[in-house]
Amino acid sequence: MSQPSRAAFRWRDLVVGVPLAVWLVTVTFGAVLAAWTVLTPAYQAPDEPNHVDRVIATAHGHVLIPPKSRHTGIGIVRSEHVAGVPSCCPPPAGQPLELDEAPPHDRRPSIASLGGGAQQPGTDVNQITAHPPLYYLWEGAIAKALPDSWPYDKTLEGLRFASLLLVVPLPLLTYAAARRLAGPGPVPVTAAVLPLAIPMLGHLGASVTNDSLLVLLGGLLTVLTAYVATGDTSRRTAAWTGVVLAAALLTKAFGFVGFFGVAVAYAVAWARALRARKPEAAPPGPAARARAALAGTGRHAAERVSGRVGLAGRTPLVGRAPLGGAIIAIGLGVLGGGWYWARNAVVYGAVQPDGGAYVPPPAPPSWHPSFWGYFFHGYPSRLMTSFFGNFGWLADPLPGAVVAASVAVLLLGITLSFRFRPTRERPWSWADVAVVVLPAFLLFWSVGWQGWQGWRLRESIGADQGRYLYFGLAGLLVAVALGLSRLPRPARRWVPLGAYAVAAAYQAYAALDVLDFFWGPRASDLAYQIRNAVAWSVWSGSELAALAGLATVVALFAAFALCLPGERPAGPRLHDRGRLSQALSVTSRS
Repeated sequence: MSQPSRAAFRWRDLVVGVPLAVWLVTVTFGAVLAAWTVLTPAYQAPDEPNHVDRVIATAHGHVLIPPKSRHTGIGIVRSEHVAGVPSCCPPPAGQPLELDEAPPHDRRPSIASLGGGAQQPGTDVNQITAHPPLYYLWEGAIAKALPDSWPYDKTLEGLRFASLLLVVPLPLLTYAAARRLAGPGPVPVTAAVLPLAIPMLGHLGASVTNDSLLVLLGGLLTVLTAYVATGDTSRRTAAWTGVVLAAALLTKAFGFVGFFGVAVAYAVAWARALRARKPEAAPPGPAARARAALAGTGRHAAERVSGRVGLAGRTPLVGRAPLGGAIIAIGLGVLGGGWYWARNAVVYGAVQPDGGAYVPPPAPPSWHPSFWGYFFHGYPSRLMTSFFGNFGWLADPLPGAVVAASVAVLLLGITLSFRFRPTRERPWSWADVAVVVLPAFLLFWSVGWQGWQGWRLRESIGADQGRYLYFGLAGLLVAVALGLSRLPRPARRWVPLGAYAVAAAYQAYAALDVLDFFWGPRASDLAYQIRNAVAWSVWSGSELAALAGLATVVALFAAFALCLPGERPAGPRLHDRGRLSQALSVTSRS
């Protein structure tokens, strides 16, 4: 059996040794997120006014707010009207913002001058108070640092950029996780490109929402569980895994699925260790002995020299027995994040108390929906539409054909990634893929079950939102990148560039759709829509033109870098050819 990698997780692995192409793709991703802050009108992202109100309250010291006790601040409500957005409802299709209604930059009031976070009877209950406080502590610190005199749109832009910064590292995280599983080469570069191919991620990541922090934590957890499943059971990695789990629990309830992913990752590591220690295990064959002779020919080469099948691989472990690491990780996660939910149970009598959101009336007695019809027809359709693109307050969905094609690529990539016979070129196993996609799979069924209860009892479908899967997004993208490596050999090198081109076209299509929906009548031309968006933006036209030009240059450089030969797939380096020849000659005589 080949010798496994003994490399443990280090934070510097996320930035050291990353190819230039991946850095340029990450910068391009940041530019796309910044563009979405302009494309998305003020408060026109899911629950954005409520998130901003919670941020303002946190900035003034109200961190743990009892559910149903807070109404949306009067300054937020009034700034919504100034921004041309009625409170708590999207503009209907065909009634976008108008160019001549945009208030001049020097006459836009601040949130503080409009009343700030002051409470006033009659405004809606802010149901966001039911969420944990971690994201709002981050945004509240930013809001506290911003001048109170800033206009509402400038304050909102600052909060959006603070949220955007949490999402920008996602390409680096998908790259790191894919490289751990597949080694250097086109596969991890493709994984870095794929976040660009989800327009809804850009729309959501550029708004004020706690989903941004959950995307970051989900990406970090994907990297850590990839390391754990492939043999890194060190105490340090376990401790960091526990910290990320705790942070996820303090961000949103969906963070609980991370515990299952971590448990399975340690179970995979344990199963591989037990299998490798069996005394009756068959001796390694010639090819395995040749690969074992090359183990240790460099950090990343050693990571991918593997002859494992199924659960066999990467042993001996890095660190102590997997059970100890699992106890550390899960224990720290429970202690660091579970206290908030335990407090809810003690103080409010429920782990997840009702935040005061609108609850539809019960369904009539004659209402008898089909469980299977819901789960395999209506629910997946609504979920995947809002996963890839349903902008605003779920008011502007992408066409069904576009969403269907996107879902087909996603499912095909994940299916192809489940290889049951690892090879030298594709050394991951089905267990590795299962570890990284498990959080998204569990969220699919958890969100679906919650949505089914609302549909069954109240004929309501409010829980069917694709963003609820974003905690597991990084794992899905890594799996798709692994699956795309099944393309014919001549095409593999060009997969990152092809994915980049498709992502660019997808983002352009979504941008045109949003411009048409929010920024101009259906009969208006593109020039009018762009002028309208600029007029309502916090930026001037010249500033946006300069920034757009700079972003275009970076995007073109990224495309050029993806054309160049990048990292080679794992294998022997030039100075190791002698050792390889010697090993093969020895094994050929055995």
